[in-house]
Formats: sequence, structure tokens, C-alpha cells
Amino acid sequence: MSNEITPEVGIACAAFCFLVGGCLLSWGVRTFLRNRRAERAGVRVNGTVVAHDVTIDSDNNQIYKPVIEFMSTHGQTVRIESAYGSSDFLRKPVGSHVLIHYDPQRPENADIVGASFLGVVVLCCLGAGFCSFGLLALVAGFLLHPR
Repeated sequence: MSNEITPEVGIACAAFCFLVGGCLLSWGVRTFLRNRRAERAGVRVNGTVVAHDVTIDSDNNQIYKPVIEFMSTHGQTVRIESAYGSSDFLRKPVGSHVLIHYDPQRPENADIVGASFLGVVVLCCLGAGFCSFGLLALVAGFLLHPR
């Protein structure tokens, strides 16, 4: 038994990279389009950071997610925790004002305008990278080992 990678294994790995990249890229594009739709169809209001919810990530770092209160268009006070946090709680200190977008039908699904932008960029870049690598490896595998 040799330690060589057979062409079939290489092609399978390349196809897997291409599929993973496609999933990441589609997730990023889907998130971008969903956020854009929510921002266009929703309402924008000012909210106030009233606290931070502290969680611990896998590297044992503290992540501060801002807890925000805002007044809906129906006069209801809504309190939400942002889906996105930071290791720097001073980025959005308690008492600071942030712009919120929300769907008037579901104000509990509100979030900070632009909070997910970096995540979307990372997803799309990773997805494009995996897709490119997988596609190039597939092409190289089929060109180098024609059947």
C-alpha cells in the first residue's frame, strides 16, 4: 500500500472544497440579500445600549453583545440583544445610541444597521476562495488524469 493520493481521491477532495465553497458563498449572499430586504422594508429608529450580554467564545475570550432598547412605531418599548458582538465592549458602550432596523410586524427580530456586514464579507470571501480552489483542483485533476 503506497502513500500516494490517487486521482480519484484528489478529485473527490476538490469537489468537496467546491461544494463547501458553494455553501459558504450561498449562505453569505443569502444573508446579504435578507439583510438588504429587511433594511429596505423595515423601519429605522434610534436605540440605546442599556447593557451587554457577556458570553465566552471557544478561545476563552469574553464577547460583549449589546442589549438595546428602542421604541417601536406602535409605542411599544422593545429590548433586544444584538446577534453580533465584540471583544471590545467600549465599541458600543452603555448609554450610546445606535441605529436599529426592524420589521414592524416582528420588532423582536431587530438588529443594529450594518452589524452583519463583516460577517457577510467573510462568508463570501471564504466561499469564493473554496470554490476557486476546488474548481481549479477539479480542472487540474481532469486535465492531468484524463480518462
